Amino acid sequence: MAISAAAIGSEAAFAAFDRDRDGLLGASDLEHAIRAVGHEAKAETLRALAGQSGGLDLEGFRKVVADAGADAEKNLMPLALQLCGVKATEGDEGEQTPLIGPDGLKKVFEILGMEASEEEMKELIRGFDSDGDGLLSMAEFAAILGL
Repeated sequence: MAISAAAIGSEAAFAAFDRDRDGLLGASDLEHAIRAVGHEAKAETLRALAGQSGGLDLEGFRKVVADAGADAEKNLMPLALQLCGVKATEGDEGEQTPLIGPDGLKKVFEILGMEASEEEMKELIRGFDSDGDGLLSMAEFAAILGL
């Protein structure tokens, strides 16, 4: 069975949000994700988001993303990368742009349960780094995921 690009992207975001690696996005996972983007949520709101089963599983998360519309997937990736420890740099017009180097890409792969050497990460970056700066932009990273 083929896996869609959207499924890969939501899986990467889910893995980044699931800090305790229990396969569920519980209230504490959701709280961390919400705080990472500078927002707060009440405990009862977080429990409601997590649901009565103790958290959203991957399929439930994919449903939430699908219900949120076409832009949800695009908006999840910067947050997921931030939670993976990828640093943002300031762009030409003062906007924060995530750029992913070999260490950040390796961290994302580890979160997804994939292994690769530093040289393999560098080779992957070289293959998708359209501007030759040795770092992946969001668009270049999305191309790796097929988004």
